[in-house]
Amino acid sequence: MNAFVFSETARRNLYRWMYRCPSIREGLAALGHDKHRKFFLKPEVEVIVRGLGEP
Repeated sequence: MNAFVFSETARRNLYRWMYRCPSIREGLAALGHDKHRKFFLKPEVEVIVRGLGEP
């Protein structure tokens, strides 16, 4: 397997967890998150960490 396959799978899993957490969905929507962007801005990361906890 190549690294691209693993990164795409990881991204899909993260988005699945985020979708299940209403506070993350609402927080990202309030920030104007672009779901097609391949990275998160610092305020978006803060919303995600508040919703899911520290890794």
